Amino acid sequence: MYNKKEFQLKLTQSADYRGIYHWMMENGKDKIAMEYKEDGKSKNLTYAEYGRFIQGTAKNIREQIQTQDSFMGIKIQNSPEFCIAFWASLMAGKNVILLDARLTPDKTRALLKKAGSNTLLTTERIDGTKSFLIRELLAKGDETDFVWGNQVALCTSGTTANSKIFVHTGQEMVQQMLCLDGLMEKTDRWGRPEKIEKTLVFLPMHHVLGFVVIFMLPLITGNTMVFPEKIIPEVLLKTCREHHVTQVIGVPVLWNGVAKMLQRKIQMQGEKSYRHFMKSLEQGIELEKQGKPIPSALEGLRKMVRSQLFGEDLYLACTGGGYILPDTLKIINGLGYYLVNGYGITETGILSVTNSENMEERLRGSVGEAIYPGGIKINLEEGANSGEILVQNPYIHCAVMEDGQIIPKDYHRQEWFATGDVGHMTEGTLFIDGRIKDIIFDGSGENIYPDEVESHFEQLPGVEKLSVFGYKKGLYDETSMVLELSQTADEKEIAKSIHKINSKLPMGMQIKNVFISAQALPLSASMKIRRQLLKKEIEEGDEKYRNLELFSVKIKEEHHKESLSKQALPYQKVEAGIKKILSRVLVLPEREIGDDTNLVADLGIDSLQSLTILTEIEDCYGIIINREEYYTCLSPKELTSLVYHKIRGDILEIRHNKEEKCVPISRFEDSVEYRNFTERQESVKEEMEKYGNPYFVPHDSPIRDTSFTGGQNKINFGSYNYICMSGDPEVNRAAIDAIEKYGTSASGSRLLAGEKTLHKELEKKIALWKHTQDAIVLVGGHSTNVTFVGNFCNEKDLILYDALSHNSVVQGVQLSKAHARMFPHNDCKSLENMLKRQRDYYEKVLIIAEGVYSMDGDVAPVPELVRLKKKYGCFLMIDEAHSAGVLGEHGGGVDEYFGLEGDDIDIKMGTLSKSLGACGGYLAGSHALIEYLRYNIPGFVFSVGLSPALAGAVLKALEILERDNSRVQKLQDNIAVFMREAKKHGFDTCLAGESAVTPILIGSDELAFQLSMLMLQDNIVVPPAVYPAVPKGKARLRYCLNSAHTEEEIIYALDILAKRLKEENTKR
Repeated sequence: MYNKKEFQLKLTQSADYRGIYHWMMENGKDKIAMEYKEDGKSKNLTYAEYGRFIQGTAKNIREQIQTQDSFMGIKIQNSPEFCIAFWASLMAGKNVILLDARLTPDKTRALLKKAGSNTLLTTERIDGTKSFLIRELLAKGDETDFVWGNQVALCTSGTTANSKIFVHTGQEMVQQMLCLDGLMEKTDRWGRPEKIEKTLVFLPMHHVLGFVVIFMLPLITGNTMVFPEKIIPEVLLKTCREHHVTQVIGVPVLWNGVAKMLQRKIQMQGEKSYRHFMKSLEQGIELEKQGKPIPSALEGLRKMVRSQLFGEDLYLACTGGGYILPDTLKIINGLGYYLVNGYGITETGILSVTNSENMEERLRGSVGEAIYPGGIKINLEEGANSGEILVQNPYIHCAVMEDGQIIPKDYHRQEWFATGDVGHMTEGTLFIDGRIKDIIFDGSGENIYPDEVESHFEQLPGVEKLSVFGYKKGLYDETSMVLELSQTADEKEIAKSIHKINSKLPMGMQIKNVFISAQALPLSASMKIRRQLLKKEIEEGDEKYRNLELFSVKIKEEHHKESLSKQALPYQKVEAGIKKILSRVLVLPEREIGDDTNLVADLGIDSLQSLTILTEIEDCYGIIINREEYYTCLSPKELTSLVYHKIRGDILEIRHNKEEKCVPISRFEDSVEYRNFTERQESVKEEMEKYGNPYFVPHDSPIRDTSFTGGQNKINFGSYNYICMSGDPEVNRAAIDAIEKYGTSASGSRLLAGEKTLHKELEKKIALWKHTQDAIVLVGGHSTNVTFVGNFCNEKDLILYDALSHNSVVQGVQLSKAHARMFPHNDCKSLENMLKRQRDYYEKVLIIAEGVYSMDGDVAPVPELVRLKKKYGCFLMIDEAHSAGVLGEHGGGVDEYFGLEGDDIDIKMGTLSKSLGACGGYLAGSHALIEYLRYNIPGFVFSVGLSPALAGAVLKALEILERDNSRVQKLQDNIAVFMREAKKHGFDTCLAGESAVTPILIGSDELAFQLSMLMLQDNIVVPPAVYPAVPKGKARLRYCLNSAHTEEEIIYALDILAKRLKEENTKR
């Protein structure tokens, strides 16, 4: 809120930073300059108080920082302290260079050296610099008439090359502010008369967009800056709602992230709800385009969603610094917010922004018209639709800094400054296509823009961030991509998705190389991925990156026509055949097609011709060629070699990764594993600090329907003591008797000295229980899976395992020498398709599934798995950790539940820790298999035998189960009660229905944490299952029922959950 005419007059009269400061203080006076939190408490700072801090701090800087350096670095993160330090430094006569607070010491020193400086105002001292701590200089004081500094240096973010430093004087900043002031003549989005706007401080203020639009503009116009406690989506949104923020200027990663988060939440409510929501947004957009009012029902829906995002006060949402997805523009604008796109660079300041109430203009994705009239044009070459963006305005930088020298530049004459960005103009508005240095030249003569390619791959499953770049190979670039994966990412599914998307893209835009980063992708100050840094590191072989093996393909896994697969066609015949196909499709004489002719650059093959050639080759030779293989061929010679080896059935491996020396790590804290762990801990730190830690809670009693914790008995739904064998008096007595007879340990490997008669008796009892010829017991359930799955198959074998398999199975697969494929959860059709294609190429094929899945509680389609294993001659392994003792009339597990024959399942694995109330694992199967395992499986041979106490306890538990099935019946009754009551409340129980694992889907990790801890206050123990144990957005409360629970306890627990959910939803 400010007087426009007075603003223009005052700034024009005193065109420097000193003049800007005095106008800011005169206009602000007693208004609130900043809102922030300190020690969890909300605070604010008026312009008058802000001025006194600046004046007192300036006096201390002038007295204490005596230096001949022409510039002083400021390295302070977004905070009131930064705002004070900036003006205080200028007031004290210092010119300043603004540095990224996240910079390493080496990078900080390098940039200071580039600026000819060694002086730094910061929050932590850095060796090798003259560091001064802002907290030691902060003070209040009265104004003193110092000689002001008038130059501010900004650094590029490093996305295009090494950071460069550009100097902007107060004169240029005044001109920038006057041009931005002109935005308010067309709309009131950037400032409303008699209204104090509140701007969220999101972007770092050392970056041009943050410095100009988030720091300078709000303060000059007498508005309020709002500082969030953390720069994470949940906190940003909450800050906007609590502080009634009216302006958010961000980058695409913010808006794209919010839109994706919203889409995921709606999708969780079902496909029907999602379609309805998207249709409602489109309806609202169409009504706004036509200038018609929004119906009350639709506006009610939009308002409800807004109340969970930025709130109702957001009046301006602006993005800049990268590509924003069209769906994001549609969703955010469709909710009734005003989201537009802008453009600016460090060298020139803010150049353009969409500034229109017209919905169609806001959705086009342009960055609007030039803020300085006539200040943008496109350098078009003949026949081109886009070209380099040229700019001309009075606020382009006045100098650059290199090697400690200030090199003056003057672009205030009738010259045009080349931005290095590529774009095109449509109806006077600018569209950004990319950066010149980012353009990929693949030899086709067409320019490929990474931003455009990235837009096709934004929805890859399990991918947190991605960046497309040109990977240098010979004279040309290959369109390549680097990925940052989530912890639950399935690389094979990612590769499959990339193949599918590639098939729909022009050849030049198809991804040829994919790299996986072991660390988070590096971001610039403006939150853009540092594409050029990634390109440089990958091309130099940095060990942080590894190939996703798109190009390691075993031809024997492909379909072959029998008539040709065994033939050995001479190479020359294949070569001649390939040239004939090329000649026919391209309408070229064969003599013009040389062996090393470049298919794209020399023959000009386009994407349609490329697909035609591929199809003709496959039809001619009766083979299937993966597209990723095909597109690695750049010449007829390479294509001939590929086809020749395909026909022969050779193993073809095309690899890009090369052996590089690693950087030694001697401290575990420096390892990738520890860094990933601490990042994960940090991501849940806020929830744990707020609600407490629901994990590692001690229970100082046997866990039945209740347990003793926190000084009292509480109803416990967190244990898998399903039929309450743990703590049973008979079981306890048996364990004691075994200890008295054998001691507490087997005291050796069973192969040598650790064998006990008790072990033999237990294994015989398990074999009878599971209807097999023999069984073997091991010391741990998890380790049983790891050691069996990891060692049963060899390099000539194949393992096919369910996508929701337990971690122990996945670990075993990773250990195994066998080939492995994951099939979609409980999808026997997909499994059979895999077997049809691949069974003939392997000796043993092991299919692995679980009787009951531990996170969703659903039962596997075991009879269908049995059918497939018999039809295709495979081995079937069922992990019965959560089904044995639960399913079937007598708790016999999937055998009894489905009425199977004893040998229908080859390997029956189970644990001793759940229904059987002890600890360990077992494998049951044929005598031949078990006898082999006794002498060969590492987890048994090289491990101590099962503790006598545990063996005695399990033997007694099986005896009880054999003579009395009442516990099993009671457990199954409890499961039915739980499902009935959950249905009454409308809870989503995932896939559960007949198992003791009965989850209730909650959604967000935060809410699951909160509900778990709130219910602990209600004397109910139910732990949350959150990411990465379950997918993001699929957090749940994981109820485990047992035979001791009463109907009253179950009803009470679910009633309390419904009450707590209602309370929390009311607050949100």
